[in-house]
Amino acid sequence: MIKANSGLGKRVLTAALVVLFFTAFTAAGASAADTITVCSSGCDYTTIQAAVDAASAGDAIVAIPYMEKAERVVAQDLNYTTSYVTGNQINFSKGVNGDLVINDSIGDVAYDFIDIKQGIISVNDINLTVRIQLVNIPHQLLFDKTNVTDWYEEYEWALYIDIDGNTSTGCPYTTVGTEYAISCRHFKSPDSIPHYDSLINGTQRNVWVYNSSGEYWHTDYGIYEVYANVDYDTNTLTMVGTPFNSTILNTSKFYIVTCYNSGDHSFERDFAALPVPKSEIHVHKKEYLSTYDTYIDHNKIYDFTPRWTANVWDVENLNNVTYTITTSKNFTYIDNYERYQNGTENTFILPPTIEGQNYIWALPLKDRIGSGISFVLGSSQTVQDNPWADMEVNTTNEGDYTRVNVTFKPVIPLDWCNLQVRGDQIIDVSAYPPEFFIDALTSSYVELDSGDLNQDQVYNFSVLVDNPNEVNLWLDATFGWEVESPSDIITLAIAELGGVTVNADVPVIWEHTSTLPQGCIT
Repeated sequence: MIKANSGLGKRVLTAALVVLFFTAFTAAGASAADTITVCSSGCDYTTIQAAVDAASAGDAIVAIPYMEKAERVVAQDLNYTTSYVTGNQINFSKGVNGDLVINDSIGDVAYDFIDIKQGIISVNDINLTVRIQLVNIPHQLLFDKTNVTDWYEEYEWALYIDIDGNTSTGCPYTTVGTEYAISCRHFKSPDSIPHYDSLINGTQRNVWVYNSSGEYWHTDYGIYEVYANVDYDTNTLTMVGTPFNSTILNTSKFYIVTCYNSGDHSFERDFAALPVPKSEIHVHKKEYLSTYDTYIDHNKIYDFTPRWTANVWDVENLNNVTYTITTSKNFTYIDNYERYQNGTENTFILPPTIEGQNYIWALPLKDRIGSGISFVLGSSQTVQDNPWADMEVNTTNEGDYTRVNVTFKPVIPLDWCNLQVRGDQIIDVSAYPPEFFIDALTSSYVELDSGDLNQDQVYNFSVLVDNPNEVNLWLDATFGWEVESPSDIITLAIAELGGVTVNADVPVIWEHTSTLPQGCIT
């Protein structure tokens, strides 16, 4: 049977005085190294990048944006500006009070006082609190070691914040997109001597702000303050920064970063990021055409069967959602569908909880690409419509197998197409257009996806199959695409249906088409 149907860098220049040393080798007898200065006015250059571009091997770049505060920090060398912090797979959730909870793997760094176990972030309309639980916090730490270079960072416990969730703004390296940091840090001062002190007494506590125009981090004591304490019983460092706003939990991405310089430029870091989950929302009224005809003519009227689907797709870092379809229409549930990251798929029955006009599902998403619901409105009916493409399927015998050749030509512009060929066994996917890629390939079916397709262009496919039994063509027209700011809930008004609301336990970047429903199966 043939079916034609329708259907998505750590240079933390935390600085008042920043010195970057070029470490390239110079030939004997080379000219003496220069010192290049950077500041807002009166220096050699006004940005660090311009100074880097002009520097020669052996030169030192000194940025002096806030010298009067006598706060100084050193970037270890030019390589430091592009050395990315690495971290292990982490998981996160929303706590009972709406806090964000980040759980990190332990044992992934050599020093227990920077080994992150968990981070808890909470915000009210006055301040932001971050609790960083470590494997161990000693009562005393060794500061200003002799093998640590002057002005270099020796310790750091910090929360970096991408305040708008946009990686194209803010700091362009390591914790990419961050604009703020709350930290306890220590930089070795000249002429200091090694000594033991507590984490709180041995560090400076600041809220740092990234200056995009000057490309440096700075702190402003007139606006921001940080309070910190250590609970040695639970090995937890608590930092409270002011002022912040509670809405940042819904719009921000967070990085917990710890760092220890054991000397001789040997830096050890632990890193736990709170990834912002993403998901697409699709709501389609689909029209199915099932036929044994081997040729489908777009000029011909066919009897289509309407069917609705509502799903979340291309899921990232999201474990589950609550999906609510609200409609006053006669609603008939059919089934649920899900696809896993390993390519397997599953159709199952998960009846909704019904509350008046609300039909509610709790959809598990862990390890899944997507999950959705199929339903119809009113009684089953047939509608007459024209297909969106001409389609032809022919077969030829090749030894013990069958060659399935598919040709189709869209008669309208399309922004997505999916072709599926099913049988007892897929022997070989021999040919398909460059606009397509293999999205899934199992022993019994192959699925090919595309991006935009041109009107009136011919697309050809060839698949060798053992006992073919079905060809599906899914088409979607162009209606536009929208990306929402992170939120734990989104509601879309759907023509002919009513509305769809999706809730998550954490803020999610929701993506969806701008006009719903859209796309139909032809």
